[in-house]
Amino acid sequence: MSYGKEPLKLSTSPRNSAEYSAWCNLRHRALSTCPTWREYTAFEAHMGPRPTKAHKLVVPDPDKPAGPGNCIWSLCKRSELRVMNEDLMGLRSGRLTAAARLRKGNATIWLCRCDCGGSVMVKPNHLRTGFIKSCGCIQERHGRSGGPEHACWMGIRQRCENPRSKGYVNYGGRGIRVCDRWQKFSCFMADMGERPSSRHSLDRIDFDGDYEPGNCRWATPREQSSNRRNLTMITFNGRTQCLQHWADEVGVCSATMLFRLKNWPLERAVTEPCHATKRSMLA
Repeated sequence: MSYGKEPLKLSTSPRNSAEYSAWCNLRHRALSTCPTWREYTAFEAHMGPRPTKAHKLVVPDPDKPAGPGNCIWSLCKRSELRVMNEDLMGLRSGRLTAAARLRKGNATIWLCRCDCGGSVMVKPNHLRTGFIKSCGCIQERHGRSGGPEHACWMGIRQRCENPRSKGYVNYGGRGIRVCDRWQKFSCFMADMGERPSSRHSLDRIDFDGDYEPGNCRWATPREQSSNRRNLTMITFNGRTQCLQHWADEVGVCSATMLFRLKNWPLERAVTEPCHATKRSMLA
């Protein structure tokens, strides 16, 4: 005879199930739900139990009522399902043309035909953004894939052409592009040449202009700091220069020039040479 307490039993009520929670969330979240799913028993009969804990209830087409045929248990988000179901048939990207949609595990991939007669598998995002333009037939054999010039060239293309790049907002998002000639690395090298030193990097002379011959140079960090968008420009006697250039002319540092501009008249600040220190006068 046992005098202990009886063990607690977990409730098997549908109100404590993951399927019931998904049904409740669907009714609150969806714009419209089919009349047959107003009762949980109808929803349970159509959808069945959730396959695994990782599966979520997804409505592939939000413009249609949530109901049988427009709800699935899926491991993907609705945005990912849209990409998977998007029809890119016939879309061109460079020399490629989308020919067939295939499945690769849980992902969608497109078989593309190249103008040269070859074929290649391309992800939907790469096909839509034009990141991949051929089956590899136009790849150059330059032998500089590991060099700093090639890394710089790849970097500017990523910033200007790949919306998923961190720098795309400040480059491609502002309308800055890589010119057609520089789509080939050999043309980029012919125009820019080798990097003078490890301190140099590619700089645009006109920061609102494209990456193209005549608007790019190899520059040191000091030279690039004189070509920023938020630079303070000073005009005196018809000449307009940045603060650092005025400081270089009179032989002072930028901090001293900034102090002068705040406390001295403009003419004295940009014309009076550096004062000799007491230590140098006594030497």
